[in-house]
Amino acid sequence: GGECTWVWVGDRVAAMAPRELLRRRRERLSKTPGGATYGAIVVTATIAAASTHDDRVWAILAKTAATLVVFWLAHLHSAIIASRFDDPDEPLRGVVWDCVVHDLPMLEVGLVPFAALACGAIGLVDAAVAVRAAMIIGVGELFAVGVARARRSELDWVRSSAMGALYAAVGGALVALKVAIH
Repeated sequence: GGECTWVWVGDRVAAMAPRELLRRRRERLSKTPGGATYGAIVVTATIAAASTHDDRVWAILAKTAATLVVFWLAHLHSAIIASRFDDPDEPLRGVVWDCVVHDLPMLEVGLVPFAALACGAIGLVDAAVAVRAAMIIGVGELFAVGVARARRSELDWVRSSAMGALYAAVGGALVALKVAIH
């Protein structure tokens, strides 16, 4: 009931209930499903690839985080360039801020898989369990993005679930590839 979290809202800090935070997160992810999907695929694929070559969870976490940030910066850079071509007179500061906010879901989808990896890195769970959990969470993020995208298009729950399953199938294929290689 009375629990809240302090968050940035625009240019100020505000108290917000966890339910409202989740609602806003779903809204952000459904507005930019491409970026969220791309981020989830990068995270899941990098965890799969890194865990094939390294069993140290902290190293898998570091490689995955670094890879996601590099891809996000490249995506951000190209979005800024595209925006400057569309409107060269718009102030750069506003363009950069708008692109950062718009592309944030690409980074945001990595947070929960990173938390799973962090639990393995500090010894709360077995390393192999942490890696598997992070990959399953990555696939789950893809499912959630697919469902959110479908619900935004006002599809019924059956079609939304099918869309989520299609998005998750991509992540599942990445995990299966990891298992086949390993």
